[in-house]
Amino acid sequence: MPNTLSFGTAATYTDRPTVVYTPLTGAHFIKVLMTPIPPPALFLLIESGWPADMLLQIGAQTVNGISNKKGGARGRAADPEFGQLLAAIQRIQASGAVGLRTEVSKESKQEGTILTLGRKDASPETLADQTLVRKLLGLRPGLREFKVVYGSQAEGDDVIAIQTRSGFQIMVELGAEVQVPADHVTDRRTYPSSPEPGAGPDTLLPLVRIQSGTSAPGDAFAAVKYRDHWYWIDDRDFRSKSVISFLMVIMTLAEKDEKAPPPVVTIPAN
Repeated sequence: MPNTLSFGTAATYTDRPTVVYTPLTGAHFIKVLMTPIPPPALFLLIESGWPADMLLQIGAQTVNGISNKKGGARGRAADPEFGQLLAAIQRIQASGAVGLRTEVSKESKQEGTILTLGRKDASPETLADQTLVRKLLGLRPGLREFKVVYGSQAEGDDVIAIQTRSGFQIMVELGAEVQVPADHVTDRRTYPSSPEPGAGPDTLLPLVRIQSGTSAPGDAFAAVKYRDHWYWIDDRDFRSKSVISFLMVIMTLAEKDEKAPPPVVTIPAN
């Protein structure tokens, strides 16, 4: 069936629509970029099956006062307990002993997240991990349900306070993992790369591995050339690819009240 119509000899109608998306710009873009990810949104991803240890390493700066690594010019190493916490949470998640639900406060009418930790038929190893998590976070022994809130310190032994990162903070952390050329550091063009972590079961692995070199990579998931060097993520580096994929949803997680402009559909007549 033809998709063009003739109107006399002067014009034709073409049924080939164009969809135009309006990107975030200006104050709205900056607001979204600088807004911390709401803890409930982060935990919903965990509930949907994303690895809890990876998501918390990406999106959380502190959990009940235990600090994650901080990159950039004034960076600092993570607290030793942070790696222990993430490893234990990952094992608990793998056992299926973590649950989430949403409750609406009668006073404020706002939604809150309740995390359930533990199950009656848990293995001795899982019970030991649950005990470790409660101890590290200062939670009440034996309690199974905890309220998840945004903050740097919990106000009670039944609360998990998470100070989440913004999209900008996450990009700073990922930038610290770039393997920058040594001569660029010597020339003071950039800060040195983060040192390689030591070995150990509770060691925090780099979030991404962005390699660099003077030659174009042969098997890259993503690559870009800047000045005289190539920077890339290896296509066989599944962890780095997963983290980059997570970045695709950061802006959506930080969205609150404002809505992005809807796409505009135009059908040209020519």
